Amino acid sequence: MALSDAAGFWSYTRKDDELEGGRIRRLAEKLRAEFALLTGAELELFVDRDGIEWGDAWRSRIDEALAATTFFIPIITPRYFERRECRHELLTFIGHAKSLGMEELLLPILYVQVSDLIGEGTSTDEAVAIVAATQWVDWRNLRLEEEDSGRYRQAVNRLAARLLEVSERLADRPPSPAPAVVATVGEEDEPGLVDLMAVAEEALPTWQAIIEQFAPVLEQLNEANKEATAQVNESDARGGGFAGRLVVARRLGIALEGPADKLVQLGNSYASELVRIDPGILAMLRALEQDPTQLNDEGITELLNSIQGFAALSRNNAQSTRELSDTYSGIADISRVLRGPVRKIKQGLRGVLDGQSIIDEWDERIKRMRGDA
Repeated sequence: MALSDAAGFWSYTRKDDELEGGRIRRLAEKLRAEFALLTGAELELFVDRDGIEWGDAWRSRIDEALAATTFFIPIITPRYFERRECRHELLTFIGHAKSLGMEELLLPILYVQVSDLIGEGTSTDEAVAIVAATQWVDWRNLRLEEEDSGRYRQAVNRLAARLLEVSERLADRPPSPAPAVVATVGEEDEPGLVDLMAVAEEALPTWQAIIEQFAPVLEQLNEANKEATAQVNESDARGGGFAGRLVVARRLGIALEGPADKLVQLGNSYASELVRIDPGILAMLRALEQDPTQLNDEGITELLNSIQGFAALSRNNAQSTRELSDTYSGIADISRVLRGPVRKIKQGLRGVLDGQSIIDEWDERIKRMRGDA
């Protein structure tokens, strides 16, 4: 991998950049310039995700780290973990990087304090946990420096030097599937297609079991909402006014607590399981793409059919999940007593939506292999 092949995706929220007066985008340009100065080679850095270049480059480079060094540089703030597109990019990239044994290509910059990221224990948010497990760069104080100050320039230099160091190290190390993710045949053997298939086959029942637990919890939430609506109508008919509605809101808040806690648990388990298994599935699909003749194997056909069936089922549920999440956003505005349980409900539902982006990619790749895309 030559330095001339190096590229990176600068992942940030536009609102954060606006609040910083454009400093986040300018930091990207300074990093690009410093890398060119140190190496004599250009760092192709994609910054605007709304542009055509970002989308085209993401699709073409996300699974080509074998041929070129592609960094993913998320600018971490509290708002970053609230943006669906940011979470999707992070989860997608780490899956590909792990499947190639190249996690070093993920280089988060901690730009603003994130409470769940710093401290003991592992965050239940799979996106936060991924960042916490990396050697992120601390920019919390540096962002307050003048951009032309010596301290700021030295920090940009260190960041560019780190990109260079990782690029050079990976250039001499061929990528391989991560042993912690996929089963291996023996201590010194690389995993073969059968091993990768076994990982996928074992994972499907786990996901199915988690999905089946969602229905009764969502039914509890639905019943609580119906009961609250009936109580509001009764209160209004009696002339209870806003005081009567507040009483109902408090009751609803109590009724939502139990299922909300359960939904958080299920959502986290669902997303975490997919993040854990994703590298193995991607490695398996890559092996099939490299040797399409194996698609005729009956066992492989059955497994791929199972994955696509699972993808179709989860896709049908995704739209209703988004609508439910939007509904609870409105409910939270009714009274502050509802904000706690609603926040938990949205967190649980977000886990499902995070996982959907991963499953959709599997389905798309299988369709391409089979000529259905």
